[in-house]
Amino acid sequence: MFVEGAGTPERGCTYTSFLWPDNITDYWPDFWETCGTPYGDLYLTEEQLTTILQDVQDRGYRGAFHAMGDGAIEVALNAIENVLDGQPNSKYRHQIQHNSVVRPDMIDRYLQLDILASVRGYFNTCETDWYEAAFGEEHYAWNASRYELANLGVHTYLEGDYGSGDINDLTRVNPLNPIPSLYGYVTHQQLRNDGSACKPPEWLARHKISVERALEMMTIEPAYAVSMEDYIGSIKPGKFADLIILSDDPLTMNPDELINLKVWMTMVNGEAKYCAQGHEEYCQTTSETENTAQPTPSSAQATSISTPTAPAAVQTVQLKFDCDRKGEPPATLSSGQFILTTINWAAKSEGQVNDFLDAVQYAIFVNGEQIQSNMEHDSVEKIADKKLFSVRAYFDVGCLRPGEHEIRTVLSFNKKIADGYDEYGPGTEYPQFEGTGTVVIE
Repeated sequence: MFVEGAGTPERGCTYTSFLWPDNITDYWPDFWETCGTPYGDLYLTEEQLTTILQDVQDRGYRGAFHAMGDGAIEVALNAIENVLDGQPNSKYRHQIQHNSVVRPDMIDRYLQLDILASVRGYFNTCETDWYEAAFGEEHYAWNASRYELANLGVHTYLEGDYGSGDINDLTRVNPLNPIPSLYGYVTHQQLRNDGSACKPPEWLARHKISVERALEMMTIEPAYAVSMEDYIGSIKPGKFADLIILSDDPLTMNPDELINLKVWMTMVNGEAKYCAQGHEEYCQTTSETENTAQPTPSSAQATSISTPTAPAAVQTVQLKFDCDRKGEPPATLSSGQFILTTINWAAKSEGQVNDFLDAVQYAIFVNGEQIQSNMEHDSVEKIADKKLFSVRAYFDVGCLRPGEHEIRTVLSFNKKIADGYDEYGPGTEYPQFEGTGTVVIE
């Protein structure tokens, strides 16, 4: 949803809460030919955005807002707050793209609403003098506030507004080449055509981003933004083996040298797709390396390091239910009267299992539409021969008529919980889980 313009005659200007300086045409000669009003061009009001987003959310989707000016961002934040109505945003993951001019007083709202925010990595630092003159003394520093979001726990990720042109031109913004974005996040520097770097002024430089955080913004955070964090975004057993080998270690090298990093190998789902000349050894296949002296994993290790696979062929199972039953759903959902979606939660202690039951929130979607559902659960039990406790929870899907139905179960948590191995919920790598299955009723 485009909330405002973007600084071109065809689209108008970004929408701000403040008036531009009286002498703005000294720095932006065609300002009045570009901007429809002294505040810029707002396409949709808060009321209109709220109505649209409500429809989007009711259909089980997330909303993404193109918002650059602080005025447009505020309208988007208001619409999101209106529609969430107290629900956690981890359930929907509504997000704002660009976040170019963030008023400092709005930062707390990003945190309170758990907003997802795309943030440009490579700032046009060579033009900071223009920002200072065109925005005026009270407002120019707001152009850097977006980088503070990354340090406060907001889900920030590298934006993909890549434009056109040569992706290897290191003087311009182009997220299709991630190396300048990493360099930009950490140093806030930009290269000139002669290879020298423009140094950031204090109002930009003070928003420091560590290499570790920058890498998260380019890997696990974008995966979270599209609800794929269980499959991509980090290198862990059970995830797709999507990874690269770089010419140096970003975590230990001089940050000013990050711009010189080269990609030696690119792997997609465990298969090498690119090898830099002179580094072919990183792309050897198993058959080429199986006779070398390198160690091979044991069968147990090989089994544990499995990647997600394509869905298996349709399997037919017998389901017992009675859609002609009169009255309310049975008190015990697991009695077989209704179709159920289930989850078995295991943890190292009984208290951790009870924490799950206290914190879990759920949403059930049938054919893309969220339905009303009830949850019941068995008693917590100790797993025999293991130092684990578990509980099985049942989520009512109701009676489905003949035909094919897609059932999606989404679980989130209203607080951080643990199972003795990892943490889940707000502020963790696993804020929610979801699974989808297809049921055919004959």
